[in-house]
Amino acid sequence: VLNGTTTSGLARAATRVLRDHHFDVVEMGNAPHGSPPQSVVIDRVGDLEQAQQAADALGITRVESHRDATLQVEVTVVLGSDWRAPAN
Repeated sequence: VLNGTTTSGLARAATRVLRDHHFDVVEMGNAPHGSPPQSVVIDRVGDLEQAQQAADALGITRVESHRDATLQVEVTVVLGSDWRAPAN
């Protein structure tokens, strides 16, 4: 889960949401500069269904597939300025 904004705490909030939905989040941090302004869930292993489930849990509509076995993750979430943590 990567925070592509200057708003602190977004990656932590998204990680909490995903873990509440039984996703195993292995890393969170800041996205590199130049990240898209719109949030996106990226499938890394050719399993768009799982990427869509993560997107649904977070309320993200944009899902893409960019396989990358070197990352050793199934899905990458990049949070843009459009993402809002759900109210508790």
